[in-house]
Amino acid sequence: IKAEWTASKKLASLFAPMNDSSRDLFNTIADTVIPLDPTIRPSAIKTFLDYVQGNDSALSSYLKQPSISLAEDVLKRWVKDDMAKIHAVSANTAEVIAGSTTLAYAAALEVGKVVTLDAPLLLAGQSNIMIQIENAKGVGIDLEKLNAGQGVLMPIGLSFEVVSIETLNGKMIYTLKALVN
Repeated sequence: IKAEWTASKKLASLFAPMNDSSRDLFNTIADTVIPLDPTIRPSAIKTFLDYVQGNDSALSSYLKQPSISLAEDVLKRWVKDDMAKIHAVSANTAEVIAGSTTLAYAAALEVGKVVTLDAPLLLAGQSNIMIQIENAKGVGIDLEKLNAGQGVLMPIGLSFEVVSIETLNGKMIYTLKALVN
């Protein structure tokens, strides 16, 4: 119980503050997802919202650190389980998905290397550095299905093989293949 209490306080501290716009989007997502699965917790929706709005730096940094206490294990399990529940009601249907990424993330990608997500990854928008994921049907959360915008949120623990890195029309395109059963 103490570990869960500590995890709950820590999770709340990692969330970005809410403003009118984020509160409206929270309510829109909740109104969409709760009828599909009434067991989804408000903290799951807030976690999802922070990733969708790009307010996930504190939470992502925390998730990437090794756990040193039971409370940290509990918090990481909650985030993974919460995202799995949202994923169950809003899985993407496209075989290939794409979105922009940061130079820092792309720099770690090498052809032939397998990467596993230690924090959720949002693929949305266009930039001069793009990730394209093949074999992607059903692996991520489709934002549009939750009235949360365009893009796909990839869950913790998903693995990809880096298939190619190429320049096309002035854009660096990193092609990954989702490794799923």
